[in-house]
Amino acid sequence: MSTPLKPPDPFFVFRGHTGEVQALKFHPSLPLLFTGAVDGELRVWDLKSRRCVSSVSAHKNSDPNNGIKSEGILHMTTLRNGQLLTQGRDGFLRVWDVENISSSSALAASPQHELETYSYSFGRCGVWESASTTLVSVPAPDDASTVFVWDLRESKPVMKIGPQRDPNSGSSGNEGESGSSVGLVMCTSMWSDAQTDLPTLCGGYEDGGVHLFDIRTNACLASSKLHTDPILNMHVLSSSPSSSPASVGDESSHSDPSSSGVQGVTCSADNHLVRWSIDTSRATISTTHTYEMPHPGANDIRIRGDGLIMASAGWDHRVRIWGWKKPKPLAVLRFHTTQVSAVDFGRYADTHGGKWIMASGGKDRRVALWEIY
Repeated sequence: MSTPLKPPDPFFVFRGHTGEVQALKFHPSLPLLFTGAVDGELRVWDLKSRRCVSSVSAHKNSDPNNGIKSEGILHMTTLRNGQLLTQGRDGFLRVWDVENISSSSALAASPQHELETYSYSFGRCGVWESASTTLVSVPAPDDASTVFVWDLRESKPVMKIGPQRDPNSGSSGNEGESGSSVGLVMCTSMWSDAQTDLPTLCGGYEDGGVHLFDIRTNACLASSKLHTDPILNMHVLSSSPSSSPASVGDESSHSDPSSSGVQGVTCSADNHLVRWSIDTSRATISTTHTYEMPHPGANDIRIRGDGLIMASAGWDHRVRIWGWKKPKPLAVLRFHTTQVSAVDFGRYADTHGGKWIMASGGKDRRVALWEIY
């Protein structure tokens, strides 16, 4: 009988953050990794030289008189043009020009663009882009169970949407029902509807439920209670996977080629990762697989761009690798000494032999790089 392979150690570790690492993101085409910390620091790491090439204070509450103590980078994502969008607990969204970063050219201390949303909750934003519009969804400042959709380029709110707008008596967010019954919106994701190419919004809630919204009508199309505890993050897939090592996609850029429709996975404060699918023709959300963890709590979940595996960032200090195409546990990675906060995958033709790499960041202030399968 063969001996099981020992899980790998990180092939490199970035150190330098003075605050807990809360978010990280690979650049879509350049060999760069962005990391954000609880103290508001944004760092840019060059994957070729394996060193930090830039650092700025991106989200730090500098006004002691405004009554808001929140600071830190909560979430980050890349936009179509390669810019970096950061979401801070200071109530701001900021866009950074990262295309010209190099060992001799640092990230500008000020963002290219910023938008004050007055959203100070822990709910992570979702992004949808077209040629003329960039929409961002964040928890509403006056009612954190509802979502504000902002036009990022015009710096104006477009609409407010939430479970209380659901006209279907059979779902958990009935017409007239208070949005507070589902608790806070913990994360959102947006993608283009396959038939209309218009944005669809999905929110994960404190009560463990997922709600699907039609932005055109402000209606809740479907909902499903997937977890027993608050949903902490989601990854939604709506298109085919990447096969070339240009790099990674973003929140809603890949899917399993063997399936149809929109798929997603959520992580929670409970001990399950739940994989689900959306039938847009019937407006239903159905659980397709439940992955059981030995310990409760995962802060982040990310599916690799080829649609074969996914990684979870655990409260138990572990990064766990799971099969996506063939759903099963594959590996447990031990390195972090505290909770793991974020994971992401990347691949670049001229870096690390064109192989997929993974990054994990945690409350131990370290960022580990891994080569997995």
